[in-house]
Amino acid sequence: MDIQQTSEATGVIITLEDAKKHCRADDFGDDDALISLYIDAAVDWVQSVCQTRLERAEFTATGSRFDLGFAGYPDPEITSVGYVDDLGAAVTLDASRYALRDGRLIVYGAENVASARVVFVAGLGPGNVPARLVQAMRMLVAHWYLNREAVGAGLAQVPLGVRDMVATYRSFAFG
Repeated sequence: MDIQQTSEATGVIITLEDAKKHCRADDFGDDDALISLYIDAAVDWVQSVCQTRLERAEFTATGSRFDLGFAGYPDPEITSVGYVDDLGAAVTLDASRYALRDGRLIVYGAENVASARVVFVAGLGPGNVPARLVQAMRMLVAHWYLNREAVGAGLAQVPLGVRDMVATYRSFAFG
């Protein structure tokens, strides 16, 4: 199934104030917009490297059949499950006709499925992200803030300390 994020993430993993303090830029507001962009980029980078959703958001999965695993989408809560049958009739399933088992969606009694749709909310959410990943994001924001270009002798795009902090979570699904 193809999964797309269909809502804005809820909660904040790193606040602007926290990032500014880490960057030692908390005495002025001139760079707030820039630091906010770095925060978004750092969260996105860590999510991509770890292959898991840190921010809690709504997702919609669509496909020609119910073949949905939640690796990389921790703590999933299914909002709705439905399908269109081969005659074009839309069917919405009640909660007794589907279940989560071993990180996969199990659907009972769905016949002649032409297209399937599953809406769910997933992600670790603020307060549940490991401290090491939060610190790696802070460090990444500060690095990008202080070194606006990835050029120069000995200057890496991503500091080795950040890579080391994130390494233990790579290719690891939290849920």
